[in-house]
Amino acid sequence: MKKVLFTTLVFLIIGAASLWSQVQIGPILEGSAYKDFFGDAVAISSDGQRLAAGAPIHDTNAGQTVGQVSVYEWDGAGWAQLGIPLEGGSEGDIFGSSVALSGNGQVLAVGAVGYDNAMGYENVGRVQVYAWNGSEWEVRGTPIEGDMINGVLGTAVALSESGEVLAVGAPWYDANFQTLSGRVWIYRWDGSEWQLDATLDGMDGGEQFGFALDFSG
Repeated sequence: MKKVLFTTLVFLIIGAASLWSQVQIGPILEGSAYKDFFGDAVAISSDGQRLAAGAPIHDTNAGQTVGQVSVYEWDGAGWAQLGIPLEGGSEGDIFGSSVALSGNGQVLAVGAVGYDNAMGYENVGRVQVYAWNGSEWEVRGTPIEGDMINGVLGTAVALSESGEVLAVGAPWYDANFQTLSGRVWIYRWDGSEWQLDATLDGMDGGEQFGFALDFSG
């Protein structure tokens, strides 16, 4: 069987008047396993020096499909892996379905839309945040978990420039009794935990509000 690898390419976009061109930065980054969907989600720091890539269908050595996220840093000649890859905790997590980096690339948020909670609710979704401590990615705060079956919390994640404000989207969430209206939660880091700051809901059924997210700064 032919092995299929998913790849991520990084380009510098240069604009001059009406002329735009692309310049590839470094070698192509490739997934390590058959159909791991490497590059299904990507994020880059504001200075362009760090890159996160999700492989949400990555299998562990034990054969569990948990998902994986790898972070790279530009060393002037290529993309060097920063720390060991992060992996989901259980079968079907789809860890790495979304990723976000703070402006300096020191804080990383990862969505796992296939996560099932301890009560057995399927696909409630979960988001875990990490911070780079100089040698490894350490967990920052308690994971944020969904509370609705098939709500797929973590379909989209976004971090502010400082990495202290986090937005989490669940587009299949039934908010205000509206099917698939969607919901977005905004959290702020207080130094030890992520505190809920605001909740935004889609207005109509089927809107899937929260499918994509971003911050202005």
